[in-house]
Amino acid sequence: PLPSCCLHPVAVPLALTLFLAAQSNRPSIDYPGAAAGSLHPGLLVTTLIPHLFGAAGEMEKYWGPPSFTWEGTGLFIAQNMGQLYLGAIPALLLIAGGLRGVLWDREVRYFTLATLGLTLYALGGFTPLFRLFYEVFPGVKLFRRPADATFLMGGFASILAGYVVHRFFSWTLPEPKPWQRIAEPAVVAGAFLFAIIVALIFDRVGRAIEPILIAVAWIGGGALAIYAANTMRTLQPIAAGLLLIGVTAVDVSWNNGPNGASAMDPKELDILEPNSRNQTLAFVRNRLAAPTTPDRRDRIELIGLGFHWPNASLTHALEQTLGYNPVRLKLYADVTAAGDSSGSADQRKFSKLMPGYKSVIADLLGLRYIVSGVPIGKIDATVKLGDFTLLTRTPDGYIYENPRALPRVLFATTAQQANFASLIANGGMPALNYASTVLLDTSPLTGVRRTGKASLSTYTNTRIEIDADSPDGGWVVLNDVWHPWWTATVDGQSTPILRANVLFRAIEVPAGRHRVTFTFTPLSGAWRELTRR
Repeated sequence: PLPSCCLHPVAVPLALTLFLAAQSNRPSIDYPGAAAGSLHPGLLVTTLIPHLFGAAGEMEKYWGPPSFTWEGTGLFIAQNMGQLYLGAIPALLLIAGGLRGVLWDREVRYFTLATLGLTLYALGGFTPLFRLFYEVFPGVKLFRRPADATFLMGGFASILAGYVVHRFFSWTLPEPKPWQRIAEPAVVAGAFLFAIIVALIFDRVGRAIEPILIAVAWIGGGALAIYAANTMRTLQPIAAGLLLIGVTAVDVSWNNGPNGASAMDPKELDILEPNSRNQTLAFVRNRLAAPTTPDRRDRIELIGLGFHWPNASLTHALEQTLGYNPVRLKLYADVTAAGDSSGSADQRKFSKLMPGYKSVIADLLGLRYIVSGVPIGKIDATVKLGDFTLLTRTPDGYIYENPRALPRVLFATTAQQANFASLIANGGMPALNYASTVLLDTSPLTGVRRTGKASLSTYTNTRIEIDADSPDGGWVVLNDVWHPWWTATVDGQSTPILRANVLFRAIEVPAGRHRVTFTFTPLSGAWRELTRR
C-alpha cells in the first residue's frame, strides 16, 4: 500500500506545485533578490507617524525609502509596505509595557520574541542576521520579500498591546519608575526628532510638517484617553474600556482607512467589474470580438495604466502578454523579459530575443493590440513612425495595433534547425517568413512542400483542436507556450510535440486532412518528469 502521506488530499497539488516551481522563474530566490525586499529601518517611524512619507498618496509624491527622493537603497518594495501604524493608544501601551517589563511575562513572552524576531527578519539585508536566516533556516530561500513579515508583526503587536490593556484593567501594570517616566516620552520624542531630521536632509519639511502635527495630535489624544481611562477604571471600568476602544477605532479608521496605501475608491477599480463600461476596455473588447479568420486569437498588452490594470485581463478574459504575476514559466520570462508587474510604463523591459515591440517574438505571440498609459515611443525607443497604428486615445491611454501580428496557428512547409539556448542568450531571431517557416531544435526533414493551411476548431484551457490540410505535409505551429505537460495526437494517434520558434509548439503532420489535438495532462506529465530523473 502507498504511504499515508501519498494519500493526503494536498499531496497531488503540492507535488504539481513543486514540479511547476522547478520550471518557473523563481525556483529559489538569490540573496540579493531577497534582500531587495527588505523593510528600511527608517520606515519604523510610521508606527507613530503614519503619513510622514506620504505613502497614502500618489507615487510621485511619496518620498520614503525607496522612492525617487530617497534613492540608493537597493530596495524593491511598494510604498505601502512601510505602513506600520497600529494606532496611538496601542503604540503608547507597547512602549509602556516594554519599558516596564510586562512584555517579558511568561504569558506573552512568545509573542514578544516572535515580534522581535519578525522585525529583524523584516529588516532583511539591513541586519547581519538575515544572511544567517537565508543560509541556515529551511524555506527562507523560497520567499522573495522579508518585508512581508510586517503582516505578522502587526498581528503579534496587537496581541501584546491587548495584554498591556489586560494588565492595566486588572491593576497589575507596574507604576513607572522615575527613569521610565522619562524614557517613555523620550521614545516618542525620538521618533518625532528623527522625522524632522530626515525631512531636513531630504528637503521635505513642507510635506512633513502636516503629518507630523497630525501625529502629535493623535499621540496627545491617545495619551489623554489613557489618562482619562486611568481615572475612570475604578468606578467606571466599562466606560474606561469603551473610551480606549472608541478612540482607537476612530484613530485607525482615520489614519489607516481607505487610501492609496490600503484601498482605492471603488470607482477607480471599476475596470475589474465584469460589466465595466470603461471606454478603453470597451474599445479593446469590441476589436477582439470582431470577426476574424479561424486561425487567429489575438493577444493584448496592458502597460503603464496603473497597478490594478494588469488584473483586468483576468476579469475580461483578455489574453495578455504581461499581467501581474511574480511567478511565471521561466522559458516565457527568459524569452520576453516579462517582469513582476506592468502597472507603470518603466516596468516594461525587453530581452535580447525580444528587443522591442517590433520583433519576431512579438509577432509570433500574436500581440495585436498594445494599450499604453504613455506614447509607445516612451516605452520602446526603437519604435519608428508607422511601425504601429494608433487606433484611438482614451482617458486611460493610447491603443495601438501591430499590423504584423501573426495568427495563433500556422502551417509551415519549411523548417530550419536552431540553437534555442543560444538565441535566448544572444538574441538574433533569423530573418525568415515565419508564416511558412518554423525553427526547430531538432534536425528537420528537408524537401520542397506546397502550401498548406491550419485552423482552430476548439480552443479551451486544457484542450485545443486544429484542422490541418496540405498536399505534401509539414508542421502545424501553435503559438502557445511550450510545456512538457501537454500531449498531442494526430487523428487520435500519439505524436511528439516539438518545441518551435524557441517558445512555441509544433506538430509534424503528413499530407492530407488531419485533426491535431493538444491536451493538457498535468498528472501524467509530472509523472513522466519524475520517472526521467
